[in-house]
Amino acid sequence: MLVRPKAPYVDWVRRTTGDKAFTLAQAQREDLRAYLVPTWDWDLEEGEDFVAQHWQHFFAQALEDWELDRSRWPKQRTPAMFRGWFEVTVCCGVLDLGGHPGQED
Repeated sequence: MLVRPKAPYVDWVRRTTGDKAFTLAQAQREDLRAYLVPTWDWDLEEGEDFVAQHWQHFFAQALEDWELDRSRWPKQRTPAMFRGWFEVTVCCGVLDLGGHPGQED
């Protein structure tokens, strides 16, 4: 699963850190997160259910990367807010290239 920041996240980082130069492109490069999550026999709907059950964890981890003081985090975080701040892509698999793209292990 990929969790990619959107503009509202970048705006919050700028306000929180005072770093007005922080950009969406930078966030999508540096704050993009990939998670290995349970397999669902290729059922992406179950993956979406997993996100719906655990969005708070993913949201908190992203906020904590920039601010440890939880009192400075946005109040009233909701699943809709999480989806507004992050693009979530549930994937069907991860390929391990073993450090050698194109080489069979």
